[in-house]
Amino acid sequence: MHLKIVFRLCIILALSILLSACGQTTDDTASSETPSSQDENEANNEEEQEQEEEGNNDSFPEKEITIIVGNSAGGSTDMSARSIVEPLEEVLEVPVVVENVEGAGGNIAAGQVYNEEPDGHTLLTIPIPSMIIGELIADGDFNTLDFEPVFNMFGDTSNVVIVPPDSPIETIDDLIEASESQNLKASGSGLGTNSALGSIFLEEIGVKHEYVPFDGGSESVQQVAGEHVDFGVASQVAAESAAEEGLVRVIATTANERLSSFPDAPTLVESGFEDFGFEILYGFWAPPETPNDVIDTLSEAMLEASENPAFSEAAERAGFNEQILMPDEFKAQRDKTYEMVEKLQDKFSTE
Repeated sequence: MHLKIVFRLCIILALSILLSACGQTTDDTASSETPSSQDENEANNEEEQEQEEEGNNDSFPEKEITIIVGNSAGGSTDMSARSIVEPLEEVLEVPVVVENVEGAGGNIAAGQVYNEEPDGHTLLTIPIPSMIIGELIADGDFNTLDFEPVFNMFGDTSNVVIVPPDSPIETIDDLIEASESQNLKASGSGLGTNSALGSIFLEEIGVKHEYVPFDGGSESVQQVAGEHVDFGVASQVAAESAAEEGLVRVIATTANERLSSFPDAPTLVESGFEDFGFEILYGFWAPPETPNDVIDTLSEAMLEASENPAFSEAAERAGFNEQILMPDEFKAQRDKTYEMVEKLQDKFSTE
């Protein structure tokens, strides 16, 4: 009897030990496998995320690219945009169309693109400083600093100070001296424009004058050629042909460095006025918060397109000087010019 009880107790004890050992093994196995499983899951998630991101890059562009130009067809900004269309289509393998949205000196176009879907399929081209002036002076419904810089094509251009061919004024110092004893009048294209900014530069360095705005650069240059005004502030492009024909003389520029088109004309900067220089840049902008990978795709595509002979030929026909700036460089120039215009914004006339 006692032996049976002892035997049963031994069996129960053995089973208890066996079950305990099995439970420990299960726990050890679970504890040893869980971190490994977690690491594997995390690796799979990261791989899926990378594949998804790569898929996004591969899918752009999904449709045609629309370039909004803030000026009329045939103008300098319009020609700058169209110069890259054909080679860019070859690189991106989608249609690239140019749409002219006129009005308010480009502010309507800028406001439209500012509110577009930031997917890279709609871009804006308005030169700076024009876009900055439009925002700060003409109350544009956008913030220039929010736009994403994509690619700059053309530069090495600015305003030039021109006088009639027979004018006794030869230099900026002559112009300053003449303004002390005469009521000088200067022509320019518009009020909230690059020409108006050049006029402000001259006023700041001591050239007293009345700024007379005209509808366009060509008309402004004609006013100087016809001696209806004492001098003018015009874009390099507008003044170039008239200067070649001897209808006007270029005595200075508002560029940071001497312009290749007028290598003999000193800049205000080198004449001792270090704060009074800017460059007109023609490039592309994307809506705020456009993803970096989309910007990279666009900028690299435009860089490749700019190496196509068709681009250089179109630029030469339109009279542009190539100045390639990638997004970071373009942004630095934009920000520097914005700061300069912001300091002078109270000097602009709106009447």
